[in-house]
Amino acid sequence: MKTIMIAAALAFVAGGCWWAENLHWTKEVFRLQKNHSVQLKAISDRALIDISVVLERTQLAQRLAAELDKKYTKELADALVKNEKLKADVTNGSRRGLFARANLATCQLAKDRASATGSVGDADQVELSAAAGRTVLAIREGIVKDQAKLEYLQRYLEMVATKNRLKIPANTPV
Repeated sequence: MKTIMIAAALAFVAGGCWWAENLHWTKEVFRLQKNHSVQLKAISDRALIDISVVLERTQLAQRLAAELDKKYTKELADALVKNEKLKADVTNGSRRGLFARANLATCQLAKDRASATGSVGDADQVELSAAAGRTVLAIREGIVKDQAKLEYLQRYLEMVATKNRLKIPANTPV
């Protein structure tokens, strides 16, 4: 009977230890779950803030790009309309294609200067035929388009560099 009592006491002590250990681990798991939930919430909140910032920057960049596109598209359209008007004027004869005489060595207009002997004489300007004038205006149209595209791309790259906080000076050739 003494052994039964000892066995019962040991079983009671073992059960009490098991219950105390179980209580300890239950509290520990609950604490870890709570900490994990708090950490997940903090990560989720930070991700939401980061996404909001990125979304705002993206929308700003898109808006600036749209404004840039609108500005340079209008400028190009205006230049093309002007060029078409010049072409129409040359075609109907109300305008003529003229080149001012220039000193090609210095790239300065030679009007009102003493001139050296040249193949076109002492005339201040050279008149082109209507066909040559239209050809010059067609070349001018291509140049205007290319200049507008280059200007747009330069402004776009400056905007992207600024928005991405790259340290590229505005006058750096790309």
